[in-house]
Amino acid sequence: MKKVLSKILDSVRIDVFPNNYTCIICDCELDSDKRYCICDKCIKSVPFITDKFCIKCGAKVIADSLVCSDCKTTKRIVDRNVSAVTYSDNMRKLIHEFKYNGKKYLAQYLGKIMYDKFLGLLHDFEPDIIIPVPLNINRSNERGYNQTIELLNYFESHKDIIDNNVLVRVKDTPHQASLPKAERKENVKGAFVVEDASKVKNKNVLIVDDIFTSGATIDECAKMLKKAGASRVYSITLANSHEDEPLKNN
Repeated sequence: MKKVLSKILDSVRIDVFPNNYTCIICDCELDSDKRYCICDKCIKSVPFITDKFCIKCGAKVIADSLVCSDCKTTKRIVDRNVSAVTYSDNMRKLIHEFKYNGKKYLAQYLGKIMYDKFLGLLHDFEPDIIIPVPLNINRSNERGYNQTIELLNYFESHKDIIDNNVLVRVKDTPHQASLPKAERKENVKGAFVVEDASKVKNKNVLIVDDIFTSGATIDECAKMLKKAGASRVYSITLANSHEDEPLKNN
């Protein structure tokens, strides 16, 4: 994993970052020749998901099991999700700054972490088309960008099959994070439509989003894509905030 992280960091250029040389996580001073915006200590704490993960939702599992407790009792529409990192405190801060505080330059660092996970997924699944989860138009206007599309800018080998116009969000929904798990599925019901079914019919489709929590958003997207004729639908997210819990005995 050190080689992977080194490769990612070596490819991140300082000229996309602001000239204030402090770690975006802990605010410590950085050397002026740093090529990235995170100190060595915080970099070492990046919680990559490399082993003991659920083969359905991609979350870290707490036992020697292929499936987390939630996926044992929940039917998922997406065939499989993989995530690059767990949604730890450090990653939460990075993603929050990226999404809500206008630090779009973080997409280069975060996008390359995600792209490396994508390359590993290719051993199991080769997509015909890659589709970002569409952002609510009001939020897109507020931020000035769709964070998932920014991450996809660093999918170097598959840019030609990325299509931002297949899935369209037609329903203005509250933030999923603000809702209890039981309400999230209903919140996104009917929120998406497939604009052109011919683009996904009989195709392997990869959905891309920034965070996997309950999986409701990705499952709703997968449902619409499969209704439009998609053969298999996988998804990939930068982070996974789903927490595995031990099954309770009845």
